[in-house]
Amino acid sequence: ATVSAASFAGSAITPEAIVSSFGTNLATTTETAKQTPLPTTLGGTRVFVRDSSGVERQAPLFFVSPGQVNFQIPVSTAPGEAMVTIINGGGTASIGFMRVSGVAPSVFTFSATGAGAPAGYVLRVRANGAQVTEPLAQYTGGQWVTLPIDVSNTTEQVFLVLYGTGFRYRSNLNTTSARLNTTGWSLDTPVLYAGAQGSFVGLDQANIRIPSSATGHGEVNLQLTVEGRNANAVRVRFR
Repeated sequence: ATVSAASFAGSAITPEAIVSSFGTNLATTTETAKQTPLPTTLGGTRVFVRDSSGVERQAPLFFVSPGQVNFQIPVSTAPGEAMVTIINGGGTASIGFMRVSGVAPSVFTFSATGAGAPAGYVLRVRANGAQVTEPLAQYTGGQWVTLPIDVSNTTEQVFLVLYGTGFRYRSNLNTTSARLNTTGWSLDTPVLYAGAQGSFVGLDQANIRIPSSATGHGEVNLQLTVEGRNANAVRVRFR
């Protein structure tokens, strides 16, 4: 199966997204790419994506192992059903299918499970214009734990900067939204940027402004929605 490398779920994949394929005998070794541009052969493994137009392209590779291969969907892969062929260093081929669409958002998490605290950080802009970054989570007791975000100071602007994949080709920022919710409370909050992160292959970024009215609500769900498609819900905490 080929799924988003952020959420490990989803019925569709987008061009340039970071994805994971799971199976057996996908590689004869375990190896991680160490440079960019990403290689198209890693540990002897190669990945080919044949799109709905019949065009086959070799995919850039992040990581290979016998049970999992992480790669980027090639640029210009056409929408519709695509065939993924993984050939390991010994010549054994594994074939699977996936659906390609223009938008299929997902958010990376610190736990690398698609749940819990999102990968990213807090950006605080003070009244004098000074910018400060703060962590969203810390690793303690063998797990990632959300850290409280203080949004009580109305003279400051607080933003969540989240990393994901699958939404750089959204048609218009107006089609992108974020909702905070917990039992008995929800808040729609503006997304100021949703697109390519710019320095890491396949990585997308969303900048979400958090109003002071989120104060006191504790740990809540955060749902990013792009063109009507929901990303995996993640968790953030407010003081």
